Amino acid sequence: MSRHTIKKRKIRPQGLSRRTRMKVGILSLILVVSGALSLMAGHLHYPNYWGGMVFAPFAVLVGAVAILGMIFMRRG
Repeated sequence: MSRHTIKKRKIRPQGLSRRTRMKVGILSLILVVSGALSLMAGHLHYPNYWGGMVFAPFAVLVGAVAILGMIFMRRG
């Protein structure tokens, strides 16, 4: 085989774009704030857009993990 027939492909880790990271960060912040406001009002649940009940501590936890993921994720 000729060395010209095989092309080397550079493989680099895929990261999220800055715009996507900002969107996920804002949505995560909204999730944390809505859960925290519900907890500060003395409620363990709050209704979401579709009327389902959301467990506030879980929402805060998921939002916080997503924010930490956006902070510490490797940039592509």
